[in-house]
Amino acid sequence: MDLNYYDVIKIKDIANFLNVNVNYLSSAFKEEFNLSPKQYLMKLKIRKAKKLLSTTNNTITVVAKSVGFNDSLAFSKVFKQYTQSYHHRIENRRLKLIYQIK
Repeated sequence: MDLNYYDVIKIKDIANFLNVNVNYLSSAFKEEFNLSPKQYLMKLKIRKAKKLLSTTNNTITVVAKSVGFNDSLAFSKVFKQYTQSYHHRIENRRLKLIYQIK
């Protein structure tokens, strides 16, 4: 997951790849990481997005696509859910810095 987080990843595909039952994979994952595979993947995507938002000048749309979201609205909802803040706050800070430099 860590290497292909930007792709569409289905638990069924991971289970098939590992040659295990989906339920077994889910419970083993939950036991190891204390998260469901889906929760782990979302947290990973959000962590990568936060890094991109703070270290690049990429737009929200570009960041969303680079971490595997097809639209920025879906990304915004997930981002807010996992960070309890809006991504536009980061964008606003970035804009303020740009205007302060000029």
